[in-house]
Amino acid sequence: MVDSQQQYNIKQIWSEIQQAEQQGNLSQVESLYQQILQINPVEVQAIESITKLAIRIRKYDFVQKMILSALEKDPGFIPGFFFMAIIASQRGDRDSAIHYYRQCLAMGGQDLAIYQNLATVLREKELWEEAATVYRVLAARTPNQADVYIKWGYVLYKQGKLADASVVYNRALEIQPASKEAMKNLLIIHCERCEKPAVMALYQRGLQTDSGNAEWCYGLGVILHEHNMPLEAIVGFEQAIKLRPMWDEAHWMLGVSLLKIGSFRTGFCEYEWRKKRQRVKAYHDYFLKKPAWQGEIFSGKKLLVYAEQGLGDLLQFVRYLPMVKARGGSVAFLGRTPLDRLFVTAAGVDELVGNEQSIEDFDLAIALLSLPTIFGTTLNTIPATIPYLEVEENIIAKWQLCMDDTSFKIGLVWAGKTTTDALGGRSMTLSQFAPLATVPGVTFYSLQKGEGEEQAEFPPTGMKFRHISDKIHDFADTAGAITNLDLVISIDTSVVHLAGAMGKTVWALLPYNAEWRWLLDKDESPWYPTMRIFRQTKQGDWSGVMDRVVEGLQKLVANNK
Repeated sequence: MVDSQQQYNIKQIWSEIQQAEQQGNLSQVESLYQQILQINPVEVQAIESITKLAIRIRKYDFVQKMILSALEKDPGFIPGFFFMAIIASQRGDRDSAIHYYRQCLAMGGQDLAIYQNLATVLREKELWEEAATVYRVLAARTPNQADVYIKWGYVLYKQGKLADASVVYNRALEIQPASKEAMKNLLIIHCERCEKPAVMALYQRGLQTDSGNAEWCYGLGVILHEHNMPLEAIVGFEQAIKLRPMWDEAHWMLGVSLLKIGSFRTGFCEYEWRKKRQRVKAYHDYFLKKPAWQGEIFSGKKLLVYAEQGLGDLLQFVRYLPMVKARGGSVAFLGRTPLDRLFVTAAGVDELVGNEQSIEDFDLAIALLSLPTIFGTTLNTIPATIPYLEVEENIIAKWQLCMDDTSFKIGLVWAGKTTTDALGGRSMTLSQFAPLATVPGVTFYSLQKGEGEEQAEFPPTGMKFRHISDKIHDFADTAGAITNLDLVISIDTSVVHLAGAMGKTVWALLPYNAEWRWLLDKDESPWYPTMRIFRQTKQGDWSGVMDRVVEGLQKLVANNK
């Protein structure tokens, strides 16, 4: 117990603390707090204040010692555990913070801050189940706090409890009808649950909530686009552009959405805004120091067509180079090293150049993916004559020697680069191809390179499988191997484009929200006449895709006997 004299002394010290704080003398403040705690180690106000000071000046050890000293004198001192938790959290030690908050509750602590702080740390540690339990308590104690329901809804979403999360987010919107965070998160849930009427109702409500905010309208559009609703997403992008006419990201996303629904002429024009995006602007600006080619006859001049984006894009769009060459002049192509040996024989290319080539050596320049805009490409005018890429006979012969199997030969690719799989979900694992092993009379060949290649060492049980990837050094090798195959089955990666460009029968396995070039709901591609598309019918469902591939493969192999 603290006697009256000690209480008087503490009161005097608090006055000195106020003066020291006004003077900014933090070392004196720290010393005065220590004096209080020497008189009364469980002085809650002093511990709270010195904890805040420790956080402010990032000196934690002395506070922990004081709190531990208090707990030695009073093991049931709940505020001691609470402030130990705060210090631990500040130091990045979330496990200790959770331990101390749990101690508070175990000892009967009911302060709202204990639950709030514990819920936050549990969420940071992704301990979803316990976090959901804590938020349920918080919601019961603070039934009119929208923020609690929003955080609870997020935890339920991460648990995969979409129906429960939907209920919780709707409660948040009852409390706070204009909550953007609740609207955005609930919209995602409706999208993932394929609740189209609810999606559209909330989408319209969201657009009306802050119709003058370009970023908000754009963000809503992105959510719908990422959930395979590009037609609906266009409304958000157009509203964003109306508010910010020169916003490159909104124009670019509008272009992508238009392309995905097959509106190519307008879509490719909007897609030109990609060159103004911050992440690639400097790259394009370098080449466009020279006049940009606009499609005119350029006899007597030298035009540089330069690569952009991924290898698959180069393989898809080099088909335009003969059309460029037909307008006169000399055509130089700046590609990517792994494709150089393959592109030596590409039609329409007078010269392959490397990065060391100066832009000053050319009269005009154009980005490869701007060619569809130049030629006014529509769905009906895609230059789809195949093959437009071939490989030299000596390369084909080399690969024939190591692929002399007389069975039906299929090349497999199961994974792409994680750096280019923006939304995730485009890649598979080799083990997911296991159902193909049930089809008799087939030999599978690995065409997988880079990430995921190591899986070829452990093919699915029962699959007749040959690992040839270690012999592939560039895309000319890949093309040589493909020539000796009967079929290529691949996720959306550059090999799909290569096989299609060569006129080889190719089956593309696509995620639910596939890239714009594959359009919507089609099982064939206007870009590649020999391609068949197998799409996920719901997000992440590769098993359904593989069932259809097995069925198709059984028929194809039977017809080739």
